Amino acid sequence: MIAQIDWRRSCEEPLLYDSCISVKRKKSISGVEEIEKRKKLEEQAKKAKEDEEEGEKKRFRPPKHCGSATQGIVTVHRRGKKRREAAQSRLKSISKMLKGGKIDIPADDVKRVEDFKNAWGMTLVYIADQKYEEYLTIEMPEGLDFVVEDYLKDSGVPAWEKKYAEQVKKAEDSKKRVGEFFDKKFKLGGELQAEYAAVKETVSPYWVLAAAARTASVLQNFADQLYRAEVPADFRTQEQVWAYCDALADIADPVQNQALEAYTYCVERSTEFQFFNEFSRLCEEEMQQRDATKYPATNELFGVSIYTASRIERVGVLEDPLGGRLNPVKRKKETAGDAKPEDKADDKAKDEDN
Repeated sequence: MIAQIDWRRSCEEPLLYDSCISVKRKKSISGVEEIEKRKKLEEQAKKAKEDEEEGEKKRFRPPKHCGSATQGIVTVHRRGKKRREAAQSRLKSISKMLKGGKIDIPADDVKRVEDFKNAWGMTLVYIADQKYEEYLTIEMPEGLDFVVEDYLKDSGVPAWEKKYAEQVKKAEDSKKRVGEFFDKKFKLGGELQAEYAAVKETVSPYWVLAAAARTASVLQNFADQLYRAEVPADFRTQEQVWAYCDALADIADPVQNQALEAYTYCVERSTEFQFFNEFSRLCEEEMQQRDATKYPATNELFGVSIYTASRIERVGVLEDPLGGRLNPVKRKKETAGDAKPEDKADDKAKDEDN
């Protein structure tokens, strides 16, 4: 389909499951969550010991991001305007012609029915995908500052009073921008989930799985943005970083649980349809990335050879039914003394006749 070709070619970078994005993260392995928790506890204990020994705090430099490196940071790449608009225009025209699937096709024309389902499903997914990539560009606000030192208030010191007023102003601005971020994410995310849910009506296994994977990705991206939020540069202690990141993680946890439910739905539909494609594999991989211990990778369960290359053995046509063996069974050469009794009797009878 021309619309599909234009949509794919409009991306100037390699596609990731037909999306013009890239994801930066480390692969999750079994037990990594427990390792991260242990490291955090060790860091807390080490810092407490250092503070106790030194009696004073060194200048603190907060990390750039919250969360773990296994949680993704998404980059949305630019699509060429001409091809992007041409593709979306064709897709919307096709959607109108399909009339919500109300087209009579002879039931016995199986191939035509399947082609129609796939074309309908693809159209709905690609139209929603433009909004999906727009959704991904809604970034977590940067330069947030929620630190307000209450002891500066009503201190009677003009410099302190001024500093306190500035802190309150920055905190209110940060809260406002975070609120706007949540409003945009929730609004557009809800619209996307509804549009992808409509793909189920097409009954196209391929595109139903694609839509299910997209729905899960919408939720997971939101969770990852919260997990990997930028840490305010004004933080002066590790405790502030932990409190800030933990608060965002508390918001992200239920969103990620919804994403896991959506990924599970995707895998269950794949099993139900007995239909497996790159999107069902994506759902499996994302479940493993979220919790490698609970959802181990398939190759960890069954194993994949990494030392030998898989190849087909070539065997020529077997022309000789004996397999090339001239005398497959060798019999001992009989001697006169080895003759059987009945053979001796036959020989005696022949002699008498003669």
